[in-house]
Amino acid sequence: MKLSVIKLLAEHLTRQGMEVHTETICHRLGIAADAESVTPELVVDFAQKSGILAKFTKEDIHRIHPLTLPVMLVLKDGSGCLCMKVGNTRAKCLLTGGITRSIPLQELTDNYSGYCFFLGKLSGKSGLEHEEVRSKQGWLLRAVKVSLPIYRDILLASLAVNLFVLAVPMFSMNVYDRVVPNFAVETLWVLASAVIIIIICDALLKFLRVNFIELATKKSDILISSLLFEKVMDLRMEAGPTNVGGFASNIKEFDAIKNFMSSSVILFVIDLPFALVFLAAIFYVGGSLVVIPIICMLLLLAYVLVIRKPLFASIAASFEGGVQKNALLIESIAGLKNIKIFNAAGRFRARWEHLVSTLAGQGIKSRFLSSSINTVMGMLIQLDSVFIVIYGVYLINSGKLTMGGLIAVMILSSRAISPVGQVAGLLSSYDQTKVAYSSLKNIMEMPAELEGGHNFLCPKSLDGGIEFKDVSFAYPNMEQPSVKNISFRIKPGEKVALLGANGSGKTTLHQLMVGFYRPQQGSILVDGLDMSAISPIFLRQQIACVPQDVLLFAGTLRDNLTLKNVHIADDELLAAIRLAGLEELIQGCPQGIAMPISEGGANLSGGQRQAVAIARAFIGKPSIALLDEPTNFMDGRSEQGFVAKIRPMVEDITLIISSHKNALLALVDRVIVMDKGQVIFDDGKEVFIQKFYGSAGKKTIGQDS
Repeated sequence: MKLSVIKLLAEHLTRQGMEVHTETICHRLGIAADAESVTPELVVDFAQKSGILAKFTKEDIHRIHPLTLPVMLVLKDGSGCLCMKVGNTRAKCLLTGGITRSIPLQELTDNYSGYCFFLGKLSGKSGLEHEEVRSKQGWLLRAVKVSLPIYRDILLASLAVNLFVLAVPMFSMNVYDRVVPNFAVETLWVLASAVIIIIICDALLKFLRVNFIELATKKSDILISSLLFEKVMDLRMEAGPTNVGGFASNIKEFDAIKNFMSSSVILFVIDLPFALVFLAAIFYVGGSLVVIPIICMLLLLAYVLVIRKPLFASIAASFEGGVQKNALLIESIAGLKNIKIFNAAGRFRARWEHLVSTLAGQGIKSRFLSSSINTVMGMLIQLDSVFIVIYGVYLINSGKLTMGGLIAVMILSSRAISPVGQVAGLLSSYDQTKVAYSSLKNIMEMPAELEGGHNFLCPKSLDGGIEFKDVSFAYPNMEQPSVKNISFRIKPGEKVALLGANGSGKTTLHQLMVGFYRPQQGSILVDGLDMSAISPIFLRQQIACVPQDVLLFAGTLRDNLTLKNVHIADDELLAAIRLAGLEELIQGCPQGIAMPISEGGANLSGGQRQAVAIARAFIGKPSIALLDEPTNFMDGRSEQGFVAKIRPMVEDITLIISSHKNALLALVDRVIVMDKGQVIFDDGKEVFIQKFYGSAGKKTIGQDS
């Protein structure tokens, strides 16, 4: 179906007084602004993120109940039609473009595809507000709440399963007390038949219970994993990770939360309260015998509480050690070539062995403490059985207990004590989950670019004017500002070169212009609008950005070229390929544009990676081009070809280019020279050439930072 279905839905929600961040939501769902088609699943996701529920189904138009209106009808041509009211012969519909029309019912029926979206209100808040709430306040609980109906069924099944446990002890007691003395075979088979049926039902309920728990865990896993990855993709750069390996390890610790929500832990939590039921049954059968298992349970619980603090400390230390180990591993793999060049493998191996040794020691301690619970529990269960037999003999002798009652109490006693012993395992899992949750909670509370409820501006287009007003900025954890008190204005369509020595602040200006960072002082205006008020998604769609450090992703060449828009037309893609001079690379590969690209683009040369970066930057119709050393890896011939090809591409747009190569100055009319984070020259190109080159000969222009 066409993208117009989503636009029509957004129009309807806006009319209902809801804030719909269409550009933001489409970006999060991976929908390009000029995509030709979308799937029903994407429409449903868009609706949910906008604050309503949507269900895609096949339905006869004459069977749609008036109470379910409005309904989004999918027409045969793939477009949408929001049916708001249906009469005997006509229907009131909202069409693409915000037009409301009364359409003959027969005409609507003829064009109806048979599929529709039923819409339901989720709440009065917009979907992005919901996401902000759930990302900062109870995001884990919100994911669990989705499966509450399943947990209700699990609880009912657990009630039956734990009551069924009483069947075997009661069967044994009645057989020893009533059947054996009288050899009542008929009674034996009646009781046995009932117990066998109960055991079969118990097994079936346990199968269903585990299946339901895994289903609930799967739903929560998908929701939380999606939310975490979305949050990471939305992080503001100043809040981003300084240690990629450690950050990735923290996210991976979500597995600890997932394991805590697994069937074994959930079943234990549900079954634990039923220990009281078994104690009540022991009291009913054996009276004062219940004191013995209670004492054993209290002793076991006391031991668990005593070791909990050192166990938690050991788990926390293991977690931190695991983060450091993972960080070192990722850093070593990423920098393997440099490690080999400088023969630093020994130093990294020593660090690795130290971390592994420390982590192993912490693991031994935590495993010893955990296993000691089972040892103590086994000892107490055996002592419990011994003391029950001893005390039971006296009760039998006094006529207060039967032989069958003693056997039943022994069976129930071990069943009552076991859950308490498993508390240690639960506490261990809980402590590990607590550490992981604390780490993930910090990530979820990090500032995001697309703050929920923020009504960003999304103009139809940009002219390309940029103005810096007293801008100062320092990178995180850096006291010295990279740029300070920067002020300049670039008119729409102007061609400007940013020059300066290493560390002068040129690349920082590029990153500020593309919205990666926000200045600590001053403001940046785009077409007279404060950049912080413009949607960063929309802003980057309008910018052709070639960064200084080019990163390619594992996949194919086409995947990397179409990062900005996967639905790009082939002629636009070919134009970008020709601009970057990638024809030879593609023609020389049997797979053509489907040639495989390894992680980071390691199978391409520096010049080829830069060419890919240039090609993907100019896909679409940008209003601004930010080029940071675009020809850094090109030879003279390739550079001249690039200048000739890019000149018509940037003729009508704003061009800001950083380079120390003279050939690129042919593209600009104005030069801004940076030094130590400040502007030291800002004038026309001819004035710059006269001042820095002059008749006395060329002066050296500082290289890019």
